[in-house]
Amino acid sequence: MSRKVFVFQGDSITDGCWSRNGDPNHILGHGFAFYAAAFLGEAHPDYKFYNRGISGNTSWEMRQRWDVDALALHPDVLTVLVGINDCLRQSKTDCNTKTKRHSSLEQYEENIRFCLTETCKQNTNLKVLLGIPFYCRVSGFVENMEFPADEKEYDFIRNVRLSA
Repeated sequence: MSRKVFVFQGDSITDGCWSRNGDPNHILGHGFAFYAAAFLGEAHPDYKFYNRGISGNTSWEMRQRWDVDALALHPDVLTVLVGINDCLRQSKTDCNTKTKRHSSLEQYEENIRFCLTETCKQNTNLKVLLGIPFYCRVSGFVENMEFPADEKEYDFIRNVRLSA
């Protein structure tokens, strides 16, 4: 029986601290990818699940690794949840200072379209679940984040719309 491939792709929400060393106890992390795979895997044992989310990634960084972390896996089902790092300027208290690259809504859309287009070229029957970036106010964290002054340009959280 040929196994179908389900790939979780995105930033920290997807990452969920998945193990990069092959530890089977943590291969999908401790977040929604783990729970989704556990739920779906019972009903669909013919699927192989991969988590390729990377905490702190922007859509641009995800796009840069797309060949290895998505196309090389030949997904039949793909979830993409990325974008909050594109639109928020991190505060001084942020633990992720490795990247400070921010995207306009147009750049974000271009990155997502590129990734999905390349994957659909590979598999015309691809099923995609595209998540919209979001944040939750958590005491002591989100209050310290600075949102860009130009709300129209960085209106990801309320207005991410990718037309067909």
